[in-house]
Amino acid sequence: MFSGIADLVSKVSYYFFTGILIIPLMFGVYFKHHNKIGNYIQHYAPPEHADGIVRALKSIGRELEDFFSAKMLESAIIGLICCIGFYLAGIDGWLFLGILAGFLNIIPYIGPLLGAIPPVIVGYIASPMTALLAVITVIIAQLIDNLYLIPFMISEKVNINPLLSVVLTLAASKLLGPLGMVLAIPIYIVYKIIIKESYRELVNIYYED
Repeated sequence: MFSGIADLVSKVSYYFFTGILIIPLMFGVYFKHHNKIGNYIQHYAPPEHADGIVRALKSIGRELEDFFSAKMLESAIIGLICCIGFYLAGIDGWLFLGILAGFLNIIPYIGPLLGAIPPVIVGYIASPMTALLAVITVIIAQLIDNLYLIPFMISEKVNINPLLSVVLTLAASKLLGPLGMVLAIPIYIVYKIIIKESYRELVNIYYED
C-alpha cells in the first residue's frame, strides 16, 4: 500500500512539475527562438530546394503559432472560469488554484483531473459543500472546453480528424508521458507539412526530368 501511495505521489508530482514549469517554458522558448531555428535550417538548405524549404518553414511556423496561441487562449479561458467559480465557492487561494487549473489543462485528459485535485482538497477542508462547488466548477469548465473551445477553436486551427488526434495523443503519452500528450499534435503538424512539401519537390524533380 505504501509503495502504491509513493508511486502515485511521484506521478502526480511529475505531472504538476511538467504542467507548471516545463510546458510553459517550452512554449516561451518556441515563441522567442522559432525564427532563429528557421533561419538556421534555411541557411544550410540546398539552393535547388530552397523555395520548398522556405515554404515548408513558413507553413510550419504559421500552423504551430496558431496552435500554440489557441492552446494558450484555451488555458486562459479555463483558468478564468475556474478562478471565478472558486472565488464564488469561497475557496482559499482561489486565484492560484484557478491559474494552476488553467496551466494543467494544457495536458490532455490528465491535466483537468490534476487541476481539480487541489481545489477539491482545499474546499473539503472548509466544508463538503465547498468541495462540491469546486467539482461543479471544474465540470462546467471542462464542458465549455470540450463542447465549444476544442471543437470550434482548436480544431479550426489544426485540420485533423478528432479520432486521429485521440490516437496520436494516447500513443505519444506512452512514449513521452505528459510532454508527449502536449507535443503529439505539433509533431503531427510538422510531419504533415514535411511530407506534403517533400512530395511537391519530388513531383517537380521528376517533372523536370
